[in-house]
Amino acid sequence: MKNMTFRKSLTAAAVAASLGFPALAIAQDAQTDVNAEEEVERIQVTGSRISRTDMETSSPVSVFDSEDILNSGVGTVSEFLRYTTVSGPGGNTESASLTQVAGSGSVDAKGFGSSYTLVLLNGRRLPVNAIASDFVDLNQIPLAAVERIEYLGDGASAIYGSDAVAGVVNVITKKDFQGADFNVSYGAGTEHGDGDEVNAQLVVGTQSADTSILFALDYWERRPIKASDREIGSTAYLPNVPNGDGRSPYGLPGWYEVYRDNNGDFLFDQPDEYYNLFADEACPERDIVGGSGGDEYCYYDFAPLYQIQPASDRQSIYTTINHKLTADLNAYGEFRYSRAYTKTSNAPAPGFINVAGSPYALDFLQNNLPQEALDTLLTTNGAGDTVIRDDVAFGMGRRWVDFPNRQKDNTNTTFSGIVGLNGYWGSYDWDFHVGHTKLVNRQIGAGGQLLLAGVEGAIADGGINPFEFNDFSDREGQELLNSLQASTHRTGESTQSFAGFTIGGVTGVELPGGNLGFAAGVDWRRESFTDRSDPATSDGQVIGGAGSNGEGARSVNAFYTEVAAPLFDGFELKGALRRDRIDWTGGDASKTTYQLGATYNINESYMVRASYGTGFKAPDLHQLFLGQSFGVTEAVDFTYCENVGIPADECPSRQLNSRSGGNTELEPEESKSWNVGLVAQPFENFDLTVDYWSLEVENIVGTLGIQEIINNEEQYPELVNRVNGRLFGVGDEAYILTNLQNLTEESAKGVSIDMNYLQEFGDFGVINWGLRADTQLEHLRQSSATQPLCDDIGTTSEPEWKANLSADWQNGAHSAGAHVRYLGTTDDYVGGRVSGSCGFQNDAIPVDSYTELDVYYGFQFAENQSIKVGLRNLTDENPPISTLGGWPFYDQGLYSNIGRFMYARYSVQF
Repeated sequence: MKNMTFRKSLTAAAVAASLGFPALAIAQDAQTDVNAEEEVERIQVTGSRISRTDMETSSPVSVFDSEDILNSGVGTVSEFLRYTTVSGPGGNTESASLTQVAGSGSVDAKGFGSSYTLVLLNGRRLPVNAIASDFVDLNQIPLAAVERIEYLGDGASAIYGSDAVAGVVNVITKKDFQGADFNVSYGAGTEHGDGDEVNAQLVVGTQSADTSILFALDYWERRPIKASDREIGSTAYLPNVPNGDGRSPYGLPGWYEVYRDNNGDFLFDQPDEYYNLFADEACPERDIVGGSGGDEYCYYDFAPLYQIQPASDRQSIYTTINHKLTADLNAYGEFRYSRAYTKTSNAPAPGFINVAGSPYALDFLQNNLPQEALDTLLTTNGAGDTVIRDDVAFGMGRRWVDFPNRQKDNTNTTFSGIVGLNGYWGSYDWDFHVGHTKLVNRQIGAGGQLLLAGVEGAIADGGINPFEFNDFSDREGQELLNSLQASTHRTGESTQSFAGFTIGGVTGVELPGGNLGFAAGVDWRRESFTDRSDPATSDGQVIGGAGSNGEGARSVNAFYTEVAAPLFDGFELKGALRRDRIDWTGGDASKTTYQLGATYNINESYMVRASYGTGFKAPDLHQLFLGQSFGVTEAVDFTYCENVGIPADECPSRQLNSRSGGNTELEPEESKSWNVGLVAQPFENFDLTVDYWSLEVENIVGTLGIQEIINNEEQYPELVNRVNGRLFGVGDEAYILTNLQNLTEESAKGVSIDMNYLQEFGDFGVINWGLRADTQLEHLRQSSATQPLCDDIGTTSEPEWKANLSADWQNGAHSAGAHVRYLGTTDDYVGGRVSGSCGFQNDAIPVDSYTELDVYYGFQFAENQSIKVGLRNLTDENPPISTLGGWPFYDQGLYSNIGRFMYARYSVQF
């Protein structure tokens, strides 16, 4: 983890080279002269379009090179960023057990959410996930091609446009590579020998006088981990932990409910002997949990049927071609293909179903209810047979554990092609490019998706006895089982077509501190998405399934300019201005953003910096075009009761009409950010940066609950559409609009610290010490637009401190290292905050801090061959238990539950 000027990097590289090992990767892009002055060519730093000789700008940029990634022992870009302090709680979903975007990985800077961090590849945007539509899947990027990752910890909409609010992650690929580099690694969890990972990478490059070609191939595979094989997550019931009951009310045995079908009235007035909602008599006593009014459920521990980590594999190909047409003109192309496959397996479907028509229902009721209840439920038919009354509904909540797990094949494929020209026009460099990217997310049901109508039919004709476990092992049973499963599918497609031109460099305008630098350019892109689920899932006909439909497109036109003015010796003022116009069907938005920054070199060892800028996040395509859905929701309409003279304490709860979905009238979210910092090199081979930052975001897109809208109808009159004063019983034209709106705000302040020290030990080699620490001083959020801003720091998944400490030693052919990852303590608050207050309803439940130690050893046993072995999580630390989010009782975006993990890696260069 390095955050140094190039001059300092070269000093470190020189020391490293004298001891017989490769120079630091951060210096690999710098070209030095043979003269004593060590002149360094200008490079482009993330967060600026102007090439410069120094990594340090008015905004903080952290650099993670290929050695950092290699020494971490991880196999994907998203997993590496999770190990750093860059990513927050919403950052990584590739190992999540319950997610709609299986196999994807994202980054969440500063805890604002993954959609507020812009992800670039070589300075260009990537397509977002088509099913979620609010984040870039980092697993599109082949790790084999990565040279370094730069993280800009500042807003940068004035440079890059929308989404660059909480930061920018720019993945830089290898260039000008010559030869071949092949490596293969294998690792597995040490306790159970599971979660095996295989990774093979090949990079080949060749150069001639005018042409260079690079080809990178990456293969990665990970096997699943069963929840039952881990201490945390093996059960959804922790009876000795506060709020530790994460069991499902749907299991087998199940629970039952009886009521009058014609008007929904319950049959009984809850006498002590029996209830309207009751658990099966076979339900174990510890699983019987009381509901409201004396009702009871039969809870079920589903955890052993889930996975902590799904099976995944990925294949990626990346190639670049550069050809010099003339001394000042180059042509280039960049092409990328990736395929990521994940097999998810969740517990069998849960659901509530009417079982009154089952031929087994009468016997069940007679064996489970007292005679007084049966007298209310039963009658006789014309033949004198006892039957269930026609106006009685008999429903059952159960999990269909006699069917297979709900399995899905999740495949994400990406293709990207970019061609362009670049070169020099006098003293200015320029670039023109056009490109197209396409990401397809496909989910195919592979078993366990049950059709509601088919199951109801099988229950009615006796093919399924809903009151017991059904054995489908014989041929007839298998045929029935297969006939009840749906062929579900969901396909999302996200595309981007784009073009851009930029020109910049150092002008002939001389200022007291040097020459004026500038950059200017234009961007154009068109983004589109489709998200389609099969009709059965969309219509709610798949038990325990959910689907979505949406389609839309937008175009973006932008122009920008940037200047760097060295007003006097050691002092530089930077300014950037950008204008974006975004058009979509049904709406548009135009935003002008700017950024001002300054750096002042006090002397050769100390520099201070500051920046201030505005930013924005345009509504994503899902927010704009998610399909409309209609329904009813239980709520109390106090406005209606007041108008018709019903006292508030007598106002009944009713099923009110509602509409939800996307909103083409959304406006961009707006942000303000500023940063002040110190960059220091107080003595040789030691550098330090300390940055204080602040970020505010307004107009955040969200939703309000129906009851909240009714209670604040004067504040949101546009969300309530009454017919004759009513929201029920007058058709679909009366409704409460719960679709997305610009509603809330959020802000945070924090401090980032980055230290690096290269310590020399003569014949014993060198140690490169590194420390990256981040603390948030506050993070203010609203639970909804009608609630106050409250500080969430120190609460669930919001530790005050995150830190990475590293020590990497090298001496000739030997290398070794130890990396420590630390996440501070937090508190869970069950029940949330008191309405209208920042106080909590219940006492805090402490969540422990987390410290993970990773170690490795490497040996270069031949001129072109080396091995590396390592242990991640050497002390076998479990994730801290956090119960607020339910099972698996830890944050899968922050922590891994693999346990101690051993790996070995072999590399050879040709």
